[in-house]
Amino acid sequence: MILKRNTLIGRFARAIRPFPGCPRTSLLLLAVVSLFGLARTSHAQAIPTAEKSGGLDAFAAVTITNPDYAPSKNAGFTVGGSYLLRKFFWGTPAFAARYSYTTGSTVNESFFGGGGELHYHYRMLRPYATVLYGVGGLAVPSIFNYSDSGNTLLIGGGADVPVSRKFAARGEFTYSFVDITGFHNTPVGEITLTPWSINIGVVYHIK
Repeated sequence: MILKRNTLIGRFARAIRPFPGCPRTSLLLLAVVSLFGLARTSHAQAIPTAEKSGGLDAFAAVTITNPDYAPSKNAGFTVGGSYLLRKFFWGTPAFAARYSYTTGSTVNESFFGGGGELHYHYRMLRPYATVLYGVGGLAVPSIFNYSDSGNTLLIGGGADVPVSRKFAARGEFTYSFVDITGFHNTPVGEITLTPWSINIGVVYHIK
């Protein structure tokens, strides 16, 4: 297996290609993306949650991941939440946690962790940056049911677009640094992975 190395621009370009082997994923992506089209008509009713102290958000997203060891991209989901703190002039900090799982023709990957986010308010957009730390998992069923995990740093950012008082559409890009320990006496041993992901989903403003 050869580690695929791509430029950042190339990664974005390839990420939006059709997924002929995943018709359900394509339908989910189409349904979620359509929420962005409602943003302008619903913007007048929206509440900028990032400006509220003590705001609590939950989100779910369709996830497309570009793994290091695979001929094609993985598809899966991400769920999580964030608790927004007091607003400052430089942004609104928040505590965040999430879980993601993607599967593909060669490898399956997962992540569970928490950390911090910084939210902003720019016109109808709610951009944010996130830094999370947790455990990343890698499974390769074709190699003796290989499975291992390791410490993971996830960084990224995105933007929310309010579509109603309680809901917002979300688009996000993340990049991970996964240190697979090799402690499970697997034939692969210790390795480092750097997968990137695109998440397209929905945010629900609990309060």
